[in-house]
Amino acid sequence: EIYVNGEAAPLATINAGDFFAIPEGNYGAGRGNMYIRTSNPSYVYQMLSSTNRNVNLSLNFLPPINCFQPREVNNIASVDQIGGVQFNGGIILVTTSVAEVEVEDDNGAVVLPAATPVPGRPAFSSYRINGLEGSVRVTSDGALQVGVFGQSGARGWAGYYAGFPTDVPFLTQIAMVGGSG
Repeated sequence: EIYVNGEAAPLATINAGDFFAIPEGNYGAGRGNMYIRTSNPSYVYQMLSSTNRNVNLSLNFLPPINCFQPREVNNIASVDQIGGVQFNGGIILVTTSVAEVEVEDDNGAVVLPAATPVPGRPAFSSYRINGLEGSVRVTSDGALQVGVFGQSGARGWAGYYAGFPTDVPFLTQIAMVGGSG
């Protein structure tokens, strides 16, 4: 069973080996968040694309978020370019709702936008920050996961930074953030 955004009824039920693409409309308002919980251990991938959704699709593997996550993602290098090509680079980060978060790029401290709550999971919030330059460092005093992306016309790329703790059981509660692009 696949539950989305804290709903009591499952959005879908699948069998081992099957997959289900959760409709983009399940993201919160304004390209916000999506919280996914499954009744059995599952893999979750987030599909990302550039402004032209027919080209340059990529997938991010999203691990479960939990209190054992790292508190820092340091040295995300060249968030605004790949191979000398300039991109509009940014990050999407998920952390605990009460966490103190700091983001720095090559220009120094970044002013954070308002946090976006994760529907159905009030203990977590996210931030989407566009227009970053150079190397990026993110710190939080709570659990932390950081998605990174770049977009330039039909070109796009993405990645995901998260801890994969080996001393805790695999959790099926997963927070997905961001939308396409």
